[in-house]
Amino acid sequence: MPVYKYKTYNDARIDLIVKNPGADYYKMLSEFYATFGKLFTKKFPAGVYRFRTIQEAQKQTEDWILNRL
Repeated sequence: MPVYKYKTYNDARIDLIVKNPGADYYKMLSEFYATFGKLFTKKFPAGVYRFRTIQEAQKQTEDWILNRL
């Protein structure tokens, strides 16, 4: 992948716009959003949980997040 140098922010911003997107572009974009969704979607078990303290609730939430990975 080539490296480009720009003199201004606007020059760089204009180059980010894909002028003629093709099938490869849409496939890459779809894969990006699929990966993003898998990485940043928080999934917790269904149900209502009761905790005695906020610290217990935060610990449980951290455990769910860490065990998902």
